[in-house]
Parts: sequence; structure tokens; C-alpha cells
Amino acid sequence: MVVMLIVVLFVVLTNLECGVQADAAEKQKMASTSATGQSQPKSGVKLSKEEEMKRAQDAEREKRAAAAERRMAALKIQANNSTTSEANKSGLAGDILCSCCNSSLAGKVPFHRYNYKYCSTSCMHLHKEILEDG
Repeated sequence: MVVMLIVVLFVVLTNLECGVQADAAEKQKMASTSATGQSQPKSGVKLSKEEEMKRAQDAEREKRAAAAERRMAALKIQANNSTTSEANKSGLAGDILCSCCNSSLAGKVPFHRYNYKYCSTSCMHLHKEILEDG
């Protein structure tokens, strides 16, 4: 799933770069046709036109990058939601409770003994005695 996500992101970014280059070529062609009709010296107009085109390209690139970041964030959220729902379906949601007192282990580092998880060492020892008395 991660590999597929990486491939999709690569394709999206490649398409963005091609689109930016095509847009830049169109804008440059339009700027060169509009600059020929003016009576000002070409060197001064050309510098300002080039600068204007560069700024427009930068703005367009920023917009495309922001859109790509939003799409990547949405894909990441979607991937997190799908893994969480898969964990809930498979019964892994019950694994985050203490095996002795059934308190939540969310945000804690659990203590382990065999296949059991505990919130504290006292729960671990108590459960050990319960299992031995069993």
C-alpha cells in the first residue's frame, strides 16, 4: 500500500512539473507577441516582461505545490483511517487494555509478560499470582 502511494505521488509530481513547463512556454509565447506591438525600447520592456513572467511562474508553481501538499495530506489521512479501521475489524482494538485491571493503555508504554500487557508492575505481579493460583 505504501509503495502504491509512493508511485501515485511520483506520477502526480511528474504531471505537475510537465504542466508548469507547458504553462511557462505558453506565457512566454504570449509575452513575446504582446511585446512587439509596443513603442518602448525592447531591452527595458523585455527585462520587465521576463521578470513578470518569472513571478507568474513562481506563483503558479507555489499554487501547484500547495495543491500537491493538500492531496498528499488527504492521502495520508485516508491511509491512517483505513489502517485504523482494519485494526478495529481484526480485534486489535482490545489489545490496548491492561490484562489485569482492563484500564486503557493508550499513550502508555505497557509492561509485557508472555502475551499479556499491563499498565503497571503491580498489575503484572497480581495477574501472575492469579494465573498461578488458577
